[in-house]
Amino acid sequence: MNKKTILLLAVLTAFLIVSGRSIVLLHTNDIMDVFEPRCATFINPDFPPKLGGVYSFATAVAWERKKAEKNGDILLLTDSGNFSVKYLKEDSVSMERPVAVFNYLGYDIINLGIDEISSGPRFVQRNIERLNMPVLLSNISFPDYPLDVKDYHIFDIEGIRIGVFGLTTEYAVFDLKRHVLEQADIDREIATAKRLVDLLKKNRCHIIIGLTSIGFEH
Repeated sequence: MNKKTILLLAVLTAFLIVSGRSIVLLHTNDIMDVFEPRCATFINPDFPPKLGGVYSFATAVAWERKKAEKNGDILLLTDSGNFSVKYLKEDSVSMERPVAVFNYLGYDIINLGIDEISSGPRFVQRNIERLNMPVLLSNISFPDYPLDVKDYHIFDIEGIRIGVFGLTTEYAVFDLKRHVLEQADIDREIATAKRLVDLLKKNRCHIIIGLTSIGFEH
């Protein structure tokens, strides 16, 4: 079973306790425009049942939200990037379905991955203008064509301040085409994280979250 399949079968959930309240973090990454049910070969490699898909995912998110509301918990739904897909033959990137799904499910915040920025800043801007939540891109910028993205975002929920920043791989230099790379300023991941963590601490954040699209090894 590949990574794309796993991400639609389950949502990573984390629980934090602040001031006696639970904070539930629902997180997705590397969706790569896969929203259909997939064959669960880990259950039966010969006759795999189809599981997951956007409808199952929407049901799971609704169930988690209802449970959080009942318990008086704070819930955030996030994505750390690479939610679009790059079509190599057509040399194009599609963000149509991810944008629609993120808006419909009410994501609270997302980070851009290398797949999203691979077609250049103008393409990215046209698509993020349709998103209804803050968009992060903390360590990559396009000085000649600034994007409507943020280095960080602070949620202030009933006195609990949650700071979120997003990182995209600094090795984008090996993945981006020359015409895109020539427009980009790419900062180192660790240096950016340290700077933003210090900044969010100064802004009195109780919790700091990094949404990263930098590879599992990092």
